[in-house]
Amino acid sequence: MRTLPLFADSALTSVQIEASLCRLFDEYVQRRIEVGSTYRSRRPWRPGTEAVYRSVWCSFARYCAERGMELDQVDEDALHHYLSLRAHHEALSPAHIRRTLQLFRWLFRFEAQRTHRSANTSAESLLNRPEIKFALTDIEEPLPEFLTAAESRRLINFLSSLTLKSIEAAENPAMAWMELRNRAAVALCLGGGVKPGEIRSLKLDDVTIEEGKVTGIPWRLTIPASGNCPQRQSPLAGWAGRVLALWLKGRSFLKIPGDWLLPSTLSGKQWSKRALVMAFESVMSDAGFIHKGSAANKLRHTFALRQLADGKKVDDVQRWLGFQDPDSMIKYSRVLQKPVDVI
Repeated sequence: MRTLPLFADSALTSVQIEASLCRLFDEYVQRRIEVGSTYRSRRPWRPGTEAVYRSVWCSFARYCAERGMELDQVDEDALHHYLSLRAHHEALSPAHIRRTLQLFRWLFRFEAQRTHRSANTSAESLLNRPEIKFALTDIEEPLPEFLTAAESRRLINFLSSLTLKSIEAAENPAMAWMELRNRAAVALCLGGGVKPGEIRSLKLDDVTIEEGKVTGIPWRLTIPASGNCPQRQSPLAGWAGRVLALWLKGRSFLKIPGDWLLPSTLSGKQWSKRALVMAFESVMSDAGFIHKGSAANKLRHTFALRQLADGKKVDDVQRWLGFQDPDSMIKYSRVLQKPVDVI
């Protein structure tokens, strides 16, 4: 009569481990395709990118299989050892290591979601080490451009220089109100981190004035949902709130109909994309700034760096900017490794 073993042998064989991990990669690739996100860290991979990541993951799968190590048994020491072995056979820059660990983090999280278990955090822990976290060269991803403290002060002073009396007394009120509107738009970008496309979509009800520190001064915006970005709220710097308050008075004085916060015409029509871009360029030029590329991006970067330098939490600033991908904030961390002259 055959007897049963005292302990059931539930450990997977090396072949099973490798096959299981390779299937996990296939399922993850398919998941990215099904989700169809447009965010860089979630969108479907191009064939070349998928092939590179597959090669890396299959190499890691063999490493685990040779050691009889399932995914929940992988720790920081194992990942470090695996990367060390790879470094003996090929040159691994810090950026390569970071991308490898990002891949592992994605797969570890996906496995946790699939099995309803806690995710393995070993890759996450290694990614949080400074020498890995900031391992992106300027060639791969240029540092964000931003205004210095002196430049910011100059622009803020320019944006704040108009008064309601100058609007009322202007020989050409139509031109005067357009200038005030344009400056308000730039103020929302620099003082609130709002994207140009979102500025076009703002309505009067999206401005919060009540319960602010200063009576009658807007202090918060509610940004409508757009694409994959849900509705959010973003704080306004005090000076930007004053510029916006002036515009609201001017808008009321001119009796502009409709509910668009910054309309295109005196009849209250929505601002067009092209006209908004031209308005930004005009304001920056009049303020004495010669720039290449998107002025709005530079202003948003300045807003983000100012908030982070002031001690605001990364998660909060990410939410205010409307970023869904946490990796979008890494570029700011790289700048703030050194003293930054922002206002």
